[in-house]
This record gives sequence, C-alpha cells and structure tokens, in this order.
Amino acid sequence: ALGVRPDARLSAGFLSQAFLWMFVGLLLTAGVAWLVGTNESLVAGAASLYLPVMLGQLVLVLAISAGINRMSASLALLLFFVYSASMGLTLSLVLIAYGFGTATAAFVTASATFGGAALYGAVTKRSLANIGGFLTMGLIGLVVAMLVNGLLLKSGPFDLLLSIVGVVIFVGLTAW
Repeated sequence: ALGVRPDARLSAGFLSQAFLWMFVGLLLTAGVAWLVGTNESLVAGAASLYLPVMLGQLVLVLAISAGINRMSASLALLLFFVYSASMGLTLSLVLIAYGFGTATAAFVTASATFGGAALYGAVTKRSLANIGGFLTMGLIGLVVAMLVNGLLLKSGPFDLLLSIVGVVIFVGLTAW
C-alpha cells in the first residue's frame, strides 16, 4: 500500500513553518549562549547548574517525544523554546572552552540555512520534503558558510572545509 500523500502545497507550507521555527529556536539558543557567555556571574551560575540543566533537557526531550501527539501546538512550541533557551545555557560553557568565533559561525550558518529554506519554501511555494528541497537547503548553507568564513571570520581553508562538511552532514541528517 502506498498510503496517503498530503497535498504538495500543504507539505510545502508545513516544512516552511517548521524551518522558520528551527531558525527562531537556533537564534534563541545563540542569543542565550552569547548572553550567558559574556557575563561572568551568569557563567558561574550556568556552571553550577550544568548537570541539573542537562538532566532537565533530557527529561524535556523525553516528555515532548512521548506527548507530542497529545499536546497543543502552543504547548509544544513553548516547550521547544524552553529547550532552545536551556541549550543556550549549557552551550555557553562549551563556547567559552572552544571560542566564540567557531561556534558563532556554526550558529549563523545553521540558522541562516533554516531561515533561507523557510523563505525559499514560502516564496516559491515548493515542497521542501523532496531531495530537491534538501539540496536547496544544502546550497543555502554552503553559500552562508562561505560568506561567514570568508568575509566575516576570514578563516583559513581548513575552517571552510570543516564548514562545508558540517553543512553536508547537517543537511543529510535533516533529510534522513
């Protein structure tokens, strides 16, 4: 049995909205990470709460996964934003360890990839569910990675190669 396929316009709109929310969630994560990472008292607080927050994230993911079909869209979105903000809290400590430049490039590239894909889907009304949609998303990510690494960070060739590999893996996992 082939099953029922949704209307292409419905599918295109759904993925555009999903990518828009991912864009917003990544920006929230990056904003909280930057806010915490640039304030010494917040860093100390984040460090002292690292394990409880990480356990809370795990519980939150399990709760969302278990109840997603029974909760309202508003509640699911609220929990997604709580998760995104908590990721910013825990990632701020990682950013301090590895440097803000590399992580900023990763967040900007990932956010812009989702934002660009959402914009592409909304403007063209094309479905992003097929391989062409994911390849378009990958192309947007590669262009952003090259701009961020070349113009903003003035990175070397190895950093650019890592960004390209990261975009390919990221888009591949999204498609999977």
